[in-house]
Amino acid sequence: MDRPFVILCGLGYFEVKLLEAVSQLYPVVAIDIDPIKINSLKPQFEDCEFLHADASSILTWKKLDLKNLVAVITTFTDSDINLEVCRIIRLNFHSDKPIIVLSYSEDRQEEFKQYNAKIIKPIDMAIEAVIGRLQRNYSKAINIGLGQSEIIEVSVLSKSHITDKKLSKLKAKSWHVAAIYRDDQLIIPNGDSVIKINDKVILVGNPRTLENISNILLKGIPQFPLQYGQECIALENSPKSIINETMYLSENLSAKFTLVSYKFPLADRLNHPKLSTPDTIVDKLKDIFTLKEDVGLYIFPEFGDFLNLKLKSIFKNCTKPFLIAKGAYPYKGIIAVMNSFDMLGVLETTIELSKIFNVEYRVLLNVMPDSLSTLSEKIQIRKAAALVRDFESVYKTKINFKTQVKNPVVGTIEFTKHFPNHLVVLNYKKSSKISFLKPHIAYLIVKKIKNSALAVPL
Repeated sequence: MDRPFVILCGLGYFEVKLLEAVSQLYPVVAIDIDPIKINSLKPQFEDCEFLHADASSILTWKKLDLKNLVAVITTFTDSDINLEVCRIIRLNFHSDKPIIVLSYSEDRQEEFKQYNAKIIKPIDMAIEAVIGRLQRNYSKAINIGLGQSEIIEVSVLSKSHITDKKLSKLKAKSWHVAAIYRDDQLIIPNGDSVIKINDKVILVGNPRTLENISNILLKGIPQFPLQYGQECIALENSPKSIINETMYLSENLSAKFTLVSYKFPLADRLNHPKLSTPDTIVDKLKDIFTLKEDVGLYIFPEFGDFLNLKLKSIFKNCTKPFLIAKGAYPYKGIIAVMNSFDMLGVLETTIELSKIFNVEYRVLLNVMPDSLSTLSEKIQIRKAAALVRDFESVYKTKINFKTQVKNPVVGTIEFTKHFPNHLVVLNYKKSSKISFLKPHIAYLIVKKIKNSALAVPL
């Protein structure tokens, strides 16, 4: 042809419909071995060229002038024929034009990839269309991108820690909000954008993570730590064993758990359905942070080393939530320490964990005497009280909120003594340094309390 055209190999019922659509964009050369079918279609598609031939034969392709070829679409149910078409195009004619394969089976996928062929599965598309009709609030993109559910659209139906919060505060690593639809308007999100109930959002990211995020947006189901990553890595240290508390956590959190040994091999292999114990030994503490990519939570023992250098290293190098397991379990409650960098984040994480472990939660704020408080500190006090009131309104419950005039570290230590086996939750600004001259509140609290503590670096 003397103008751009598309080659369509195979003319079944679906492919005839495809021919109708493609011929609106480009002239089409259609190849099929059934002469009756070809003769019946010629009157309907006068601008298309039909070839009665075997698409898997190189002789057929030698009859064609491929100079203005735009793309090849091959649609046979036999994968061998589709592969032969791909091989001829790439190896015999050295064409780099797009090859689109309509595949009706799961086999030979890797072989198609070597020819850089784009695979589309009509059956999957049909199933997704049906599910989309039945479940209008959630759909996956299967014919764009990788087609592996790394792009989804979901309706926001439930209040959660993700809604009504600036996207920049979510600290999402393995997923992002690509678009927000609100009141029939498209919003291109930035760090200041927020997701609201009744929005539709387009999410991109790790497919497993997106499935968990969609559950949060649809149902408000607590998913910690899956919004940060799919795996939990626990570092076992024989003198301060965390195996039992790790097993307790694995029975409550929806994540994959891996137990890694520190310096020495594990004394015994564990047989636990949710706890993997590979023969992995970490010699340097910082190596654990590069062990796996999709980590949502680290679990460490209370090392108790000289000058607490290991705990300082964790605060400095960890970029995901980490739990210092001190054996204070099963958790009877959760304590949110509002003397944190992000009070909203602490409160949200605390409420989420209280739902997961089905326990009560308390909120603690330590303040300076009014005469010694700076203006910014007074603003923080009012902000904390307002946040608690907002959450009481949203969740229709009375929050146990304690404000006490004490040093944040001393006050938290004294308060937690009355609530053993309560998990303490706080967060901190990762860039803040631990020094004698400027006390690091989160570090000092985690170091000195007897409770297990969850810290989230921001």
